Amino acid sequence: PSRTWVAWDAGQACGTFRSWATQLTVPGGAQLPAAAVAAVTVLPTHRRRGILTGLAAAEHGALRERGEAVGLLYASEYSIYGRFGYAPGTQHTSWQVATGSTRMRGEATGTVQLVAPDAAARDQARAVFEARRVRQPGEIWRRDVTWDLLLGLAEEPWGKRWKGWIALHHDADGRVDGYVRYTGSTDWQDKLPRGTLEVNELHALTPDAEADLVRYLLSVDLIATVKLDGRRRRERFTWLLDNAPAARITETGDGLWVRLFDVARALEARRY
Repeated sequence: PSRTWVAWDAGQACGTFRSWATQLTVPGGAQLPAAAVAAVTVLPTHRRRGILTGLAAAEHGALRERGEAVGLLYASEYSIYGRFGYAPGTQHTSWQVATGSTRMRGEATGTVQLVAPDAAARDQARAVFEARRVRQPGEIWRRDVTWDLLLGLAEEPWGKRWKGWIALHHDADGRVDGYVRYTGSTDWQDKLPRGTLEVNELHALTPDAEADLVRYLLSVDLIATVKLDGRRRRERFTWLLDNAPAARITETGDGLWVRLFDVARALEARRY
């Protein structure tokens, strides 16, 4: 609440703009203090009155006072946020793999374990994510509430509670060094299973762990298609398939948008 701005019209809330503190990893591994912007709203009855401009100015002024170097957001409409100095900083790519047409080369180097989506699984996944995010440019820190929502441990305010599976990857020494979180749907065509797995996120600390997790996903019974969202345009696993055309890009779009507020600090972090 202390970082929430509200516009009022005769006692009626007609616009909001809020943020929370986070960290952005930049090339070289430095961490920049950042503001994660969300809940940017204006009532449809109050458009074209300068409400959003005023709210953005208030938050941006406070952001500078707090000493945060960058503002971050996911843009709902391209034309809106460019007006306020934000621009795409990353891209998200969606991949689709036809499991019946390919398999992964090589052998697994570790083991994959299905676990219940509970507090223990959350903490293990979080440890992997934290170890990875500090060395992955463009990644940001996640709040406690975000982790609970992602694993279905808290009620989703604007939709259905997440319900799916979590699999952990253990290396040869038994350490957890990767995880995947996914949902599934069933389908049958001509009396044959044509189910789909939708991968919400897959993070790993080594290429071998990532390959093992993809190998596991492609081996699940009754599944004809594996969809992976929020990925890179160039994925290592595609080179490990014995039939690479079975994996294809279905969509590419903007990921995180960024606005620099402290250019000198950002440049110093870049040199780090």
